[in-house]
Amino acid sequence: MKILLIDDETNPIEVYIDNIIDLGHTIVQVTKLDNLKDIIDKERTFNWIILDIMIAPGDFLSLEKSDGGLISGILLLDFLDTSLPGVPISVLTNVLDPTILDPIKSRVQGRCFKKFIDIDPNDDSSLNKLFTIGEN
Repeated sequence: MKILLIDDETNPIEVYIDNIIDLGHTIVQVTKLDNLKDIIDKERTFNWIILDIMIAPGDFLSLEKSDGGLISGILLLDFLDTSLPGVPISVLTNVLDPTILDPIKSRVQGRCFKKFIDIDPNDDSSLNKLFTIGEN
């Protein structure tokens, strides 16, 4: 499986990335939105998109429209739907207010996950801290 990971901070999720790669999947990372279109044009085929919500907008998105980057991922959904039609999108974010994600949950088929900053890469059980936003 080839996965497009759009997240400007990968340190908090490094343990997930390593585990996905260990399972034999390929991850193409985009850490700056200004590179997103070029990477999609170059790679063209993905099986899954993992999208952060709070991403520095760069020149790709308006600082004002993205609320200073707080909702950049939400604004990217139309672009991703057009550029990579039919590719499932999951949201992996540290947004503290789950209601921010309410308008997009149906577009990502409810695949909204919270990332934890305190994951211990040496403790596999810490992977169980990943949970669907809105569930206890």
